[in-house]
Amino acid sequence: MQTLMQKRIPLNSLENGQRGLVFDIHECTFRPRLIEMGIIKGTELTVLHRGILNGPLAIKVGTHTLALRLDECNYIIVEISE
Repeated sequence: MQTLMQKRIPLNSLENGQRGLVFDIHECTFRPRLIEMGIIKGTELTVLHRGILNGPLAIKVGTHTLALRLDECNYIIVEISE
């Protein structure tokens, strides 16, 4: 039986179309806002596309699409399967 390796990386490291489960949100001033938007531990996030010139990252959270700054995405740690 083969086991999948789990890798934990910041959300801004994911490529377009890649998915990850929220593992943690580091302490920051906007953490409560992220939680209010539905970004909580265990939630699946999908990267839809990136803005040009390091612009915002468009992500799918449940049925919603959100745009987050890349520096905000750095505080969100996701788990991906390899």
